[in-house]
Amino acid sequence: MEDTTIEDVLKTFEDFYANKDYEKALLTLETHGEAFSPEVLHYNLGTVYAQMENLPLARFHLIKAQNLRLTKDVVQQNLNIVEEKLDIKRLESATSAQDHFVQISSTLSGGILNSLGLVFLIIGILMLKQKRTAVRMMIFIFLVSLPWAFNFCVSSWPRAIVLESQEVREGPSQIFSPVAELPAGVLIIVEEHGNWRKITYPNRFRGWIKSQSIKELEQK
Repeated sequence: MEDTTIEDVLKTFEDFYANKDYEKALLTLETHGEAFSPEVLHYNLGTVYAQMENLPLARFHLIKAQNLRLTKDVVQQNLNIVEEKLDIKRLESATSAQDHFVQISSTLSGGILNSLGLVFLIIGILMLKQKRTAVRMMIFIFLVSLPWAFNFCVSSWPRAIVLESQEVREGPSQIFSPVAELPAGVLIIVEEHGNWRKITYPNRFRGWIKSQSIKELEQK
């Protein structure tokens, strides 16, 4: 496929996919990823990995596509199918107040909070037009910055997808006892400590894992 055009790459990928030759479809994406926009590339990778029954990687790439603002319904539909097969609803069900906070915050993060920030911006501008005072200026700055600051905080949480199941331990060493089995496909929030990661979400898997066999989601 040397010296091919973007159209050639797209057609080649579509032909491989239509013929269910997913190995070659994947190779095409990996070799000629520049022919696709980042969000479309991740969506295509997600769909191919789903067809190949590599569900953890499929979930990773579909979430990446959403994080890059690919909002087509088909992305969420495919992600729902993958998560249903992985039994994510049960595995990530909230078992603590912190879990509920993380899930609600993640739902609000992005579009909703950005929209709320714009609403506060409009209200603030109208308020300042009527009468500009130091108090009103401080209220304006607070209202506008609050949702965007919260959104930035949520989006900076270090998330990762578990690619292969592994044991969760009480501490960052093999000498510590296992406390849980972390299934593949689960989305976790972690703190980095050398070669180990401390899981802070979901609460049912709280503990320490090796940094291998997880794929970190970059910030939104």
